[in-house]
Amino acid sequence: MDTTFGLFFQGYPHLLQKFRSQQRDVVETNILPFIKAIAMRGEKAAKLFFDEHKFLRQDSARAEQSTFSAAGIVPADESAFVSKDLALQVLTPESLSRLEAIFSERLNDCLDHWQTRNNITLFHEAEKVLCIAACEWLGIPLHEQEINLRTGQLSLLVEAEGSVGPRFFRGRTSRKRLEMWLSLLTEDLRGGRLKVAGNTVFQSVAFRKDENGVILDARAAGIELLNLIRPIVSVARHVVFAAMALKEHPQYSNILKETPAMYDNFVHEVRRYYPCSPMMAATVRNEFEYEGIKFNKGVLVMLDVYATNHHEDAWKNPEMFFPERFETIKNHTFSQAQPAGDTGVDYARTSGEVAVRLTKSALRFLNEQVQYSVPDQDLSIDMSRIPALPQSRFKLKIESKAAGLVAM
Repeated sequence: MDTTFGLFFQGYPHLLQKFRSQQRDVVETNILPFIKAIAMRGEKAAKLFFDEHKFLRQDSARAEQSTFSAAGIVPADESAFVSKDLALQVLTPESLSRLEAIFSERLNDCLDHWQTRNNITLFHEAEKVLCIAACEWLGIPLHEQEINLRTGQLSLLVEAEGSVGPRFFRGRTSRKRLEMWLSLLTEDLRGGRLKVAGNTVFQSVAFRKDENGVILDARAAGIELLNLIRPIVSVARHVVFAAMALKEHPQYSNILKETPAMYDNFVHEVRRYYPCSPMMAATVRNEFEYEGIKFNKGVLVMLDVYATNHHEDAWKNPEMFFPERFETIKNHTFSQAQPAGDTGVDYARTSGEVAVRLTKSALRFLNEQVQYSVPDQDLSIDMSRIPALPQSRFKLKIESKAAGLVAM
C-alpha cells in the first residue's frame, strides 16, 4: 500500500496509474499518510458502490460535496448535502427544461456587453451566468450589485473540492457566508419582510418541514438552497472543456450544426474524456469482501469516475476524443448501469442531466449564436490539480452575433 500524498500531488492520473500497474479494478491506497482507503473503477464497481446495504454515502467522512455533482474527494459534513427527496422533487424534466431555457436567455443577455470587451474569460463569465440562472430558477432574489460577490463565493466553494490547506479553508469560509445569506433571506421571507412572486422552490424550501412536521430552521433551509445552487455553478468547468473540445476538434462545428442530435454525443464525450468528475466517496456500512479485498465497516471507499471513463477494457481507444462512440452506447455514465427502479440510481441519472443540459446549451450558444475567436493563451491542463481547468480559463473574443469559431 502506498503511503504518499499521491492523490493530492498527482491528481486525476494517480489512481488510474495504480489500476493499470496492478491490473486490478479494486486497489488499496492512502489518500493521506494516515487515511487508508479502497479505490474502485468500472461498471461492476459502480453497481457495487450504489448498493445502499453495503455503502453509506451521505455520512462519509470524505464524500461528494453535492448530491448531484461529484467533482472531487473533499472533507465534508452534513452541510454538504441536499435532501434526496427535495432534489428529486426539484429536478423534474419540466423543471430542468425551465433551467435550461433561463440559462440560454441569460447567455444571450450578455452578448452586447461581451462584444464591447477585448476578450472575455469563459470560465468566469460562465460561472456568473450560471449563478444568475440558478437563483432565477429557484426564485432566490439576487440583486445586480451582489452578483459578483455571490459568484465569487460560489467559485471559491467549488475550488475547495479536492483541496487541502488554504484553498480548502477559503471554501469553508465561503460556504458559511453563503449559508448565512440564504438563511437571512429565508427568515425575511418567513417574516413577511421579503416578497417573491409565484410558487417558487425558494418558498417551498423556506417553509419545508421535517419528518416530524416541524418547520426547518432557517440555517437548514439555507443549506438546502445552497446545495441546489452550487453544483449548477460548478458546470462552468464542463462548459470550458466543451469549448476546448470544439477548438481542438473544429471539424465538429459543422457536424453539430447539420446534425443537432450530435450535441448530446459531443457533450457526453466531453464529460468522459476531460477531467470533469474524478471520484465519488462513501464509507462501508456493513463488512464484506470483494475481489479478494476485505471492506471493513467505516473504511473510506472511492469510486474513481475519471479512471472508469478511461478504462481500457470498457472504452475503445479511451485516450481518443471520439463523440461518435455514443451513437451506439446507451449508458452514458456509470450510474446508468444500476438496477432499474432504484431511487438512488434514478436520482443519479437526473443529476447528470443537469450538467449535460447546461453544457449543451452553452455549446450550442457558442457554435450557433455568436462568432468568436480564441487568442493565443496557455490552455494546458494541470492534471495534478483537483478540480482541473486550463491555465488561462479559456479566453475568447466575441466578434459578432453570427455562428461559431473563427480560425486564428
